[in-house]
Amino acid sequence: REGLLRAGTDPGDIDRTMGLLEERVASRRTGALWILQSLDKIPGDNDLDRHRKVVSQMAENQERGLPIHRWTLAEPGRENDWRAGFRRVEQVMSSKLFTVGPDDVVDLAASLMDWKHIRHIPVEENGRLVGLLSSRALLRLIAKGGNADKTVAVRDVMRTDVVTIGPEESPLRAIELMKEHSLGVLPVVQGDKLIGIVSERDFLTIAGRVLKEALGEV
Repeated sequence: REGLLRAGTDPGDIDRTMGLLEERVASRRTGALWILQSLDKIPGDNDLDRHRKVVSQMAENQERGLPIHRWTLAEPGRENDWRAGFRRVEQVMSSKLFTVGPDDVVDLAASLMDWKHIRHIPVEENGRLVGLLSSRALLRLIAKGGNADKTVAVRDVMRTDVVTIGPEESPLRAIELMKEHSLGVLPVVQGDKLIGIVSERDFLTIAGRVLKEALGEV
């Protein structure tokens, strides 16, 4: 506390933070423990339904801004809507990203796209999203031919007018943007930092889940 005061931190903020820390230590509850205890509290053999209930109530607690040690355990009797898992882009995006830099050679990007079977690859510089490279752009480059001895950088063929979306926005909004701009993928950014990506493939997967749910096959 004395160190924070010397650093110029507001005393009120220090007291609130220290109080929360003391409460958390006293409760002996972490996020992982809350999940395990909640799952134990919810009966039934359908693990998917039990996990949905826990995730749904976890999201509610987060939206209310409550610290974890003040969360009540998930309630088994509460109605759980499967649609809760598709309310925000961050719930459906892929966060396992493969990126290249603007000064990387196109051959490297092409090899990575072929290896991972992806048609688009984000371009980052100093942690910021600066462009998007597509397989279509690579095909255009090949079609143009040119000097085979010349090294082509990613920045020479990438798109810089990248349409993006925030993690808190609706997946429906993502679909609208992709249709409006004829996009196969949509980078997800927080500020100018790339945190994920949603693609046509992601939405096909979601559509399959929704159909299974509607047909009672889950």
